[in-house]
Amino acid sequence: MHTIGVYIGRCNPLHLGHEAVVDRMIAEHGDACLLVLWSSNVILSPHDPFSYDERKSFVQMLYPDLRIALLPDYPTDEERLQKLDAIIQSHFPDASNDQIVFRAGAE
Repeated sequence: MHTIGVYIGRCNPLHLGHEAVVDRMIAEHGDACLLVLWSSNVILSPHDPFSYDERKSFVQMLYPDLRIALLPDYPTDEERLQKLDAIIQSHFPDASNDQIVFRAGAE
């Protein structure tokens, strides 16, 4: 059974730590990877300087073949997790839950 790497991050701005996680995810999962850009509906501010489209374009410059999805903010974790499940299912329709590996920045 192959595994699917999923990384959820704001990447606002994209930095070397994000790149390290994506690089490792690609090394371990090949083309079965998905980057979910969280807070895709955030209002621009000093804390959130880049829009979803800008963040997506930064990622695509480095990883042109990486699957990228948006995940807006939702009022509840339940809504956010339901949307995340739907996003993963749309990219990997035949995947079972035990195939999905969530990636993070810490070892």
